[in-house]
Parts: sequence; C-alpha cells; structure tokens
Amino acid sequence: MLTGCYKVMVFLVASLLLLGGCSFGLQNNVTPPNKEQLPSSNQVQLSFVYAGGDPTIKAAIANAVEGFMLENPGITILQDSSGSGSYTDYLQMKDVVGEFPDMMEMRDTQWYVDAGRLAELPEELTALIDTPAEVGGKHYTLPMTGPAPSGFLYNKDIFEQANITSPPRTWEEFLKACEKIKQLGFTPLVIGGKDLGHFNQLLNKLLMDNVYADDQNWNSKRTAGTASFTDAGVMQAMHDFAELFKKGYVNTDWAATSENQTITVLLSRKAAILYGGSHMINPIIAADTYFKIGYFVPRDRKGRLVLNTLPGQAGLALSAEAAKDPNKLEAFSHFIKYFYKMENYAEFLGGSALPATKYQMEQQYTKPMELVLETAAEKHIPSRQLNDFWGMNTMPPTFGDWFYSLVKESLLTGKPTIYEVMQKADKEWDRLIAERNESGTLLEFP
Repeated sequence: MLTGCYKVMVFLVASLLLLGGCSFGLQNNVTPPNKEQLPSSNQVQLSFVYAGGDPTIKAAIANAVEGFMLENPGITILQDSSGSGSYTDYLQMKDVVGEFPDMMEMRDTQWYVDAGRLAELPEELTALIDTPAEVGGKHYTLPMTGPAPSGFLYNKDIFEQANITSPPRTWEEFLKACEKIKQLGFTPLVIGGKDLGHFNQLLNKLLMDNVYADDQNWNSKRTAGTASFTDAGVMQAMHDFAELFKKGYVNTDWAATSENQTITVLLSRKAAILYGGSHMINPIIAADTYFKIGYFVPRDRKGRLVLNTLPGQAGLALSAEAAKDPNKLEAFSHFIKYFYKMENYAEFLGGSALPATKYQMEQQYTKPMELVLETAAEKHIPSRQLNDFWGMNTMPPTFGDWFYSLVKESLLTGKPTIYEVMQKADKEWDRLIAERNESGTLLEFP
C-alpha cells in the first residue's frame, strides 16, 4: 500500500508558437479517435476520482463523463471529486480504506508507479498524445491539457486609475505597481489561501525564478544533502513571497479565501490582480463580459522570463488492478478515445487551454488567452514547479502539503519564522526520503 504521495502538477511541452484561432499541426499522421461504443449488453462499471478544487475544471470533467455515458449505455462511470481540500490526501485516503479507483486523475505518478498501483498504458492511447510523460521509460498517464504558463490576470481599469501605463515586466516593476494600487485604495493581489493548491502557485513562480531557472536538478541535490532550503536562492524566493503579505499587498482574509472565490474578489474590484492558470480566463469573461482582463508574467531579478512549460507526468491513469479486468481495460480505452475525440476535447479545453494531442484541431481563443500564448512564444527559460519533478528530482511523498501549510502558518502568526520553516523543511525532506528508502521502494534514477 502506498505510504505517501505528493502533488505533481500537469504541464506537458507542446508547440507554444501557436496563437489564438490557429490550427495545431498534424504530427506522425495521427488522427483523432473515432466514436467507439461497447455493446449495451456488456455492463461495465468504472470508479473515477479527480481533483475538485477548481470548479471550472471539475465541471468540464463531469460534463465529459456524462456525455460519454450517454453515448455508451453499457458503461457506468462512478465519478467522485475531492472537493476543495488536498487531492493528494484525498486519493491517499481512498487507497488506505481500500477504495482506490479504477481510473483517476493522477498527480503523484512516480510514487504510485513505484508502489505498483498504476497500469502501463497501451500504445494506441499514448499515440494520441504529443508528449506522453515517461516514468522509467514507460507511459502511465495521459495529460488532460498542454502547457499554458501561469501568470497574473489583472483589472485593466484599476491599472489605468493607478497610472500604470504598461504591464510590469520585472519583479521590481510589479512591486511598484502593487504600491500604486494600494495607495489608490485597492488591494493589489488576491490569494486563495484556504486551498493549498492555489496558495502555492505564486510561491512556485518565485522558486522557479530564484532556484530552478539556474538548476533544474536542485531537488536531487537536496536529496543528496548538497543543497538546502536555507540556500540563498530559496531564501530570496521566500523573502519575495513574504514581502507581499508584510506590505499589505494581499487581501487581508486570504487564509479564509478559497480558490473559487478569488475570481469573485477580482470581479468585485476588491483586488486588482490574481495569479493563476489560463483556465481562469473563461469564468471571468462568463461572469462579466465587460471586465477588461490583462495578463503578464514579470521577469526575475536577472531579467529572465521563466515559465512553467516543461513536461509533467500527471494526467488520466488506470489502476493496475483494473487493468487485470479486460472489460474495465476496454471501457477505459473507450473513455479515453471519447475524451480526446476532436469535438469533445475542444469542448473540454474551452478555448482556455492548449491541447495535449498530436492530431490537428482548431480553437478560437479570447484576447486574454492570446496574450498567454504570446508570452509562451517569447524566448524564455522553461521550468517546472517544486512538485512537478520526477525521477531523481522527485519531491518526497506528502512534503508539498506539509511545506505549504507550514509557510501559511508562518505568514499568519510569524511562528515559525521563514528561516525556521526552511530549517524544518530540510529535516522533513530527509525524514521522508529515509522513510521511503526504509520501505524498500527506492527511487529509480534514470
């Protein structure tokens, strides 16, 4: 049984030089999957668990499942989302109580593969994907989206009132913009600290700027004991993050604000800026078609643009146990082909995410989404977030939630101090690695 896991966010490298309304090139003569059905007499039931913290993505997955079952009456998918809490903890709890699902949104791929819980996927499915993730040279997950870098979404009207004439291009310019907005009487930045999945996103942007842009193997060095969370780069990231709170640039009720409330805060002009993924664009437009959305990603202190555009290993997965049942394996295959079928997949993406597939498809992008793609097309340093690595750079199981929770506590109470948090992080990392090694499931270094 898996003793621990942690979060790995999904982002796979795809072609990022493509702008709104354009076609995604056909590669290797791969064509979209056609409609396939199981005979209605073959009654198959699959349990499906996925993260429910983001209401937009949750609804899109639920709609895809319902549409599939309408076309395939012989298959019943019992879907279950995690809600707004930790998806890592939720899936682990399912495993502990003997309810590990047949198929799932998998984020902690390396650890579940090492524990023998995931099935290797057939080539007919992985062939649909532009860059299928590999663990030990094998494929276990199918990404739901391609890479669209996270960034700051902002209220253009408030920026104009604050006399900010152009989007901040550096971190220093971003801080100056926050101060102008604060002096105007608005809260500069909204953070949904109730959900760790949202709370950690901006912190990870700063870790990419100050740590991973210089060393993509920092995690493995931390495991080997040659790097520390008290290193200058990590401490700079933590200082920059904490500074936003100390200077009053963040909404005062951030610790009680959920991720799905952040858009409401932005729309109500209670804050001017929101950091997050491009999937947040469509809900903003749907809620207020007159809201003027801007987008930017400030460069780091060295003037470099660092974006989370390297491939990840998360996505849709099938349990090893379910794969032993030919009917469940076939039903899973049918669902995957339905999900990535051109019109179904386009509806799931909704014009606010890049496709992960090889085959050609078109999407109409909004102006804000075009800004996201234009940013991704700029010369930049591709990176991953702390919890997005695998192989020798895999983060220890459960470390992510533990770390983000401790940072949150420090920002709220001042205890422990940020430096003490970093000292504790070193000890916890080492403890979890040792615990993992003692269990006999060592990391496989490629």
